[in-house]
Amino acid sequence: LQAYALATRLRMMGHDAEIIDYQPHYMQGISLSQSSPRYDRYGLGWAYVLAKLPSRLKTMKRERVFDDFLCNYLPVTTAHYDNIDQLRQMPPEADVYIAGSDQIWNTTFPNGTDPAYYLDFGSKKTRRISYAASFAITSISNNKREWVKEHLHNFDAISVRESSAITLLHDLGHEGTQVVDPVFLLDEKQWLAMTDETAVDEDFVLIYDFLNSPDIANVAKRISRLYGCKIYSIGPWPLDYANRNFRYSGPRTF
Repeated sequence: LQAYALATRLRMMGHDAEIIDYQPHYMQGISLSQSSPRYDRYGLGWAYVLAKLPSRLKTMKRERVFDDFLCNYLPVTTAHYDNIDQLRQMPPEADVYIAGSDQIWNTTFPNGTDPAYYLDFGSKKTRRISYAASFAITSISNNKREWVKEHLHNFDAISVRESSAITLLHDLGHEGTQVVDPVFLLDEKQWLAMTDETAVDEDFVLIYDFLNSPDIANVAKRISRLYGCKIYSIGPWPLDYANRNFRYSGPRTF
């Protein structure tokens, strides 16, 4: 939804915007036949695959809905890239590269130190900016600080999502501007125009909980009792306290 909103807003402003189809190995899903080295060692790889098959089939059912949204709503480049080397060898042609948004610079994950998310590819003449980039952390470990600091020099302008990110940028010797999340660049009518669900004639609390958090459950149930409304969940697995679970729904339902 962030990618859709930013690309849509840019197009509304008269720009030709595309989303780079970049899917490194650490972002790709697990195949149905993928085994475990620990089980393979004892010749039990087939047993591991069979045991995991039901959950993987359910995961793939959910992923198909998101893939459908990607194909129909995101203006993705025809060229596909699996790694930074491919981006450097055949970079997409553009006047401006934009990096954003959610947790792209979180160094506790592989993407946080992936040169691709610091736009370290393409012509030097191409301008580079970030929009609502997120660190999602308040400090960077010493062994990664210099790397991040150096790669941020690629940018002509930096904007971030959180106020804590402004502090972190200053700590790294960089300037930045705080902006709203891309989803707020579109208005209510634009979002409602793409929904795939009819209007619901009841009040509800919407839960998006992929951590199965007891705290979220307690808060949701307390609000539900207080306002007399149902609980809807749109997470990857059903919640026993929810009145409705939209487990296999995608961005348009959300």
